[in-house]
Amino acid sequence: MGDAGGGVVDWTHYELRKLRCRQSPRIGLEAMSGGPWVSGSGWRPTSLAIKPGAVSVFWTDFGDEQVDEPFFHWTVERLNRKEPPPEEEVTGLSALFEHARPLPPVNPAGLILHVSRCGSTLVARSLQRRAKVVLLGEMGAIGSLLTPGIHLTSPYSEPEWLAVQRNVLDSIIRIFAHGPGDPGPRVVLKFQSATLLHIAAVKRIWPGTPLLILVRDPLEVLLSNYLRPGGWVRAKQVPLLEKSLFGWSAGDVHAMSMLEYIARGIGEFCRSALANLDAQCAVLDYTDLNESTLDRLASLFQCDGAPRDHEDDRKYLNVYSKDRLQQQPFKADQGAVSSGATSAMMAAVARWAVEPYEALRAAEGRSLR
Repeated sequence: MGDAGGGVVDWTHYELRKLRCRQSPRIGLEAMSGGPWVSGSGWRPTSLAIKPGAVSVFWTDFGDEQVDEPFFHWTVERLNRKEPPPEEEVTGLSALFEHARPLPPVNPAGLILHVSRCGSTLVARSLQRRAKVVLLGEMGAIGSLLTPGIHLTSPYSEPEWLAVQRNVLDSIIRIFAHGPGDPGPRVVLKFQSATLLHIAAVKRIWPGTPLLILVRDPLEVLLSNYLRPGGWVRAKQVPLLEKSLFGWSAGDVHAMSMLEYIARGIGEFCRSALANLDAQCAVLDYTDLNESTLDRLASLFQCDGAPRDHEDDRKYLNVYSKDRLQQQPFKADQGAVSSGATSAMMAAVARWAVEPYEALRAAEGRSLR
């Protein structure tokens, strides 16, 4: 099968032979012969399909468009609304490796993990306003590669998968770092909140890369997710064949109330972070997000090359970070959230989440305050 960890691997045995895509894509290595399939072109991998017979890569022609939203899927959706829509392709892993191979390797400048609803989108937007920063925000392809046990749905054994995983991640980062017209920016990865449960894998893949862990008062996180459930909360309603993302059995998850599920989930996020905290990590609480801490974070990630306009930071701190148009005013909700909490919510948080949250805040790590 070849050396999955170094150079380009012969994956042709596992190439997907028949897939449908909106633009009737060409399939496999033949798609790379000439045409747009050259390094520095606008073609970017946007998602992966990991199946027993093949790992396939879905591509979109970005042209000269940049990734400038805090969530990667927002960028893809914006491109797909264009007329005509961008071309798309589907290939196997060989195409990904061949596309990335001529490009210089890139180590991420920083990694962002978070417990949900704690300011990670604001941090992402702040970093994106710095010079030459590409932020890959909650990119599904990257998240899927970090899912425990995902190799069981792939053509590879676990040892093979670890090498494939690293090679695919490296290729994706290289391709986005060396986009047309802006070669060699710094790349920051922002993960979905559930990835905090797999922080050990993140640190294994990128040892020494500065890692930010964003946290928030568990009561505020619980109420926000209770009123507007995030993806990890909505997962409670998905029928389980085996275990939940927290490792709980289907029966246990079914027996939990929504409040217990959210509170226990927040506690598990904090415990996972606490168990893996070291000098590589910085912990930042939602209440400490301000111009100064954003500047210190940019310095930690070495993304502070451009002169900073603090008036610009103040402007964005006063805008709701998840508003795509950046026009909706930000309303501080700490007091409002807490005042809307019921006694049942407070009891759930006190039982399941407060202790690991406070321990994480008090633990040693790099300080941004």
